[in-house]
Amino acid sequence: MPVDRPRVLVCDDSPLLRRVIVVLLTESGLNVVGEARDGVELIDRVAELRPDVVTLDVEMPRRNGLEALRELMRVRPTPVVMVSTLTGSGSAASVAALAAGASSSASATSSTASRSRACRRSSGTPRRGRCPRAPTGSRASSTCAAASSPS
Repeated sequence: MPVDRPRVLVCDDSPLLRRVIVVLLTESGLNVVGEARDGVELIDRVAELRPDVVTLDVEMPRRNGLEALRELMRVRPTPVVMVSTLTGSGSAASVAALAAGASSSASATSSTASRSRACRRSSGTPRRGRCPRAPTGSRASSTCAAASSPS
């Protein structure tokens, strides 16, 4: 029986980092359904796309990630994984994000498997086995397998 892939919305002001996160999550077997450039756009995109989980940067123009997180939890509570260079383990930004309702945080410099695990846990959709359409032994297959294993 196939397991539904978590639907992820990626929010980051950097087009390069958005692209990197999208590629890494997609290679890990997650279903990236959309992107947002800042916290203002995030609220509209979440209402439109209804993702299972959101990845969210901290520092962005117009509305930063922590402000957007508070607004999101008020209007449409959605699991959020904070992904930023500012959200390393135990950082002030991580603590503030978790207090505001984030499900998890991962450093933007953390491994693909770490970010994938955070998204899967936050969405409540476990994934077992290799990634769909990923050849056995491929980087994507290995990453998905690592993301699927319990920590």
